[in-house]
This record gives sequence, C-alpha cells and structure tokens, in this order.
Amino acid sequence: MGESPDSGSALVLGRDCFVVLAQALPNGVNARPGVTVLLALDEAMDLDFDGRRQSGLRAVVVAPGCRRRFLRTCRHVSVTVEPGHRLYRSFLAWSLAQGQTALDISTETISELAGTVDLLSSTSDMDRWLQDLLARFGRAGQAQINDKLQALLDQLNRMEVLGTPAQAESVWPAFTALYPGSPQKTENKAR
Repeated sequence: MGESPDSGSALVLGRDCFVVLAQALPNGVNARPGVTVLLALDEAMDLDFDGRRQSGLRAVVVAPGCRRRFLRTCRHVSVTVEPGHRLYRSFLAWSLAQGQTALDISTETISELAGTVDLLSSTSDMDRWLQDLLARFGRAGQAQINDKLQALLDQLNRMEVLGTPAQAESVWPAFTALYPGSPQKTENKAR
C-alpha cells in the first residue's frame, strides 16, 4: 500500500481516515474537521500553532481547524481521523484535552508505529491500528471544550440523531457557515 518509511513518502487511506509517511512539509490550515496526530520519525519537530512556536516535539495531537506550520524539514507520520470514523469523538476528546502539549511517545515506539503502516491492507487493519494508537497514547482525561469545538460536537450529535452520515464534506462546510471565525471562513473572506 505504499513505500516503507525509510525509502520515501507513502499514503494509506482508510474509511474516514488516512496515514501519511511524509518527507515534505504539509503546512497550512487544517481546513477540515479531522483530528491529526503528528509523529516525528527522526529529529523532533519545530512547529508553529496559530502563531505560537513550539520546538522539540516528538509527537503532538492537533485539533480541527488549528493552523499549524512546520518550521523546518522533518520526516514524520501524519495520522488524520475524520468525523465519519467511529473513533472520531475519542480522537477529538484527546486533542482537546492534550492541546498542543507534547505527547509522551518514544522515538522507538514512533518508528514501530511507522513500520507497521505498510502492513495496513484493509479498512479493518487501519481501524485496529488507530484503536491501538488511541489505546496506547490517547489518555484524554478532562477535555477542554471551547465554544467552537463544542459547536462541532453539537452538529455531529444532531447529524447522528437525524441519521445523517458525518462526512467531512458535509460537516465542515456546514460548520464553517454557521460558526464565524473558523479558518475556512477566514480564508474565504481574504480571497
């Protein structure tokens, strides 16, 4: 399903989730409702989150809509879970509780996780891999729900009650239209 982490970049797609073994820098706004976990493969990451610089990160979980930018080249694994995935709410709670605080994941464990990405050959493999990541490191604790992300959870709850599938393509445009100040709304105004 892709190249090994030692030979280059790779992309593995699951249902409402994806994993990227990245050599390049995916800078910019996370203009989707996905929760992203970034894991440094070699050197620690130096990132800018919404204008706040954080250096020496081995691993971090990023909430939806957070502006993030790599400050230097860094091989890494990027794991994104979208609203339609059954683990999305757990990943969202993890991101809200963690903020941009470094995750306690060793270099060896990150290499082990990256090394198993090429073995993901089915949706169920990917789901088990995400479940393992969450079970091992996603100690959410008490989530710090802010108004914007509470509105996103409320929207997901309404969609669930109505039986509407929670796909990124339907969730994020509706959310950004209803909630002023989201990154996508801001970008559209700037055009």
